[in-house]
Amino acid sequence: MIWPFKKEEPTPIPEFEGIVFKDQDGVSWMYKPVTHITAAEVAKLLPLFASQGMMTDRFAYIKKHNLQRNFERVE
Repeated sequence: MIWPFKKEEPTPIPEFEGIVFKDQDGVSWMYKPVTHITAAEVAKLLPLFASQGMMTDRFAYIKKHNLQRNFERVE
């Protein structure tokens, strides 16, 4: 008989290391949200991550909505 109430180990949650985008000039940018991010900024960032490659120029969108402070240049 299989015991239906066995205790399962919780699945470990991986550490968030960041998301890297490349702009059209080949420069890499890592998403590093500031600690005092506003709800309006979060709402504007959602389409950026939800588009899954459908957005052709992500950095034009970032500049248009003034979201640069949430990204760091990767050398």
